[in-house]
Amino acid sequence: TASFALLLIVMIIYMFAIAIAQLAAEHLKEMKFSGKTIANQDDMDFFFGGLANSVFSLYMSITGGVDWKDLAVPLFDVGAFAVF
Repeated sequence: TASFALLLIVMIIYMFAIAIAQLAAEHLKEMKFSGKTIANQDDMDFFFGGLANSVFSLYMSITGGVDWKDLAVPLFDVGAFAVF
């Protein structure tokens, strides 16, 4: 039914948001600890700065609210796993 499909989509978005937010947080922490400059830090914080931001960013990418490229560019610094 439609409600089951919606629940499944929400669960998938939530699980991916947890993984991406964790990867982004670890990357930012490692870069700050090593003293290196962080490229795209403002975008990384805005799109993936927390779990709610990550869920909302993934939702926006699915519904056409933001282009996928805008979300992928900051994640390329994190690693290919975060993008693909």
